[in-house]
Amino acid sequence: MRCFLRMLPISLIGLISLTMPAGRLGAAEQYADALEEAQQADANLALVAVPPQVERALDQAIAFMQAPTGAVTLGTLRPLLAFIRQEAASGRAWQPKDRWDADGAATLVSLPSPLSKHVALYYSLTIPDYAIFPSSMRFSSVLDTAAFTRATLACVPQAIPLNQYAYGRFRCIEETTPNPQSGTAYHYTNVRAIARLNLAGREIFMSFSDMLGRSSYAVRGVPVGPLNDHVYYYSEKPGTNLRGLSWVQPAMYVSRSLIINVALDERHTASCAFSWVNAGWRGINVTRTGHIIPILQTIQQKMFDLARAPNASVAQFSTLTDNVMGLPTAQVNARYQAYCNYVTAWRDKGKKGLTSLLTRNILGELYDVKTMARLDDRHRRALILQEEVRRLLGQPTWSAGQP
Repeated sequence: MRCFLRMLPISLIGLISLTMPAGRLGAAEQYADALEEAQQADANLALVAVPPQVERALDQAIAFMQAPTGAVTLGTLRPLLAFIRQEAASGRAWQPKDRWDADGAATLVSLPSPLSKHVALYYSLTIPDYAIFPSSMRFSSVLDTAAFTRATLACVPQAIPLNQYAYGRFRCIEETTPNPQSGTAYHYTNVRAIARLNLAGREIFMSFSDMLGRSSYAVRGVPVGPLNDHVYYYSEKPGTNLRGLSWVQPAMYVSRSLIINVALDERHTASCAFSWVNAGWRGINVTRTGHIIPILQTIQQKMFDLARAPNASVAQFSTLTDNVMGLPTAQVNARYQAYCNYVTAWRDKGKKGLTSLLTRNILGELYDVKTMARLDDRHRRALILQEEVRRLLGQPTWSAGQP
């Protein structure tokens, strides 16, 4: 699993819109001012510093995932594993130390699902990531199919002998959903490593993702309908949705995450997500722990919802994937038209509302029929698969009322 950060939280909107000088003069300085304001995001959360002994064990876990050796032991990771088991249900937001010139964040969740079931769903050969991460991922695709298959078969379906581990790594591309406040979405290439360990009889599954180079420059998008539905309109326009900053071209420079899953008992799994992100404009990092935390919390809430859903199984999701990927092009286009009609209806609702300095119809600003018509087949199928998952869970959006 990855952390997908989008630029600039709502706390920055007022500052930037009111202080941006005419003609973009002093824009870098104003963006630097936004950096100072960004620090306030941390103050709005009850952040807790990760304990020193856990940080040391975390360093060992990261080093292992970057270059695996037999040096990792239960004793090495014990403080980290104890922390995860103890804090899994606490709901607290954690602040690890900075790494790679990037601010970090961590959240945990206790899932009502056995470790084997959780791993099988989230690290599957047959289910694309965007099907289970609709809040953060627009599209994903594996680049090294053979390496991905070897890693998954080694780490996911089978038990690991005592005090041994299985490990694999592969490359993939990812495209994020737009941030609800800034509207920024990115695409990039990741190297992902996965490992399954049996340390003194304790089973651990870890995933480490590392973005190669920097991301693309941001393009603009916007949520369509209720935020919790995670339906989005994707434009081709660069920049951000922030007033006065639509011309800025932010990018992510560092994005790394470590996910650790451990069994709490036969029916429950603790999942801990650590993420470090450096993102901004012209070398100015405006990303803070307080910006990353809500992204992680949303992802983990969706994980919890899927863990509770009785029909959210590998078999069901695989069948949905096969069905969508096997649709004739004519059916794909017909279903995609229903999505387009949904977007248009929400655009028209915005037209009827009041707009002001504080309230804008951003969907109306970005909406373009030609852009929707140009969307390629694989992205259309991704939209359809995400909607099929909602239908499976009894939460249809743009397909409501359709057979």
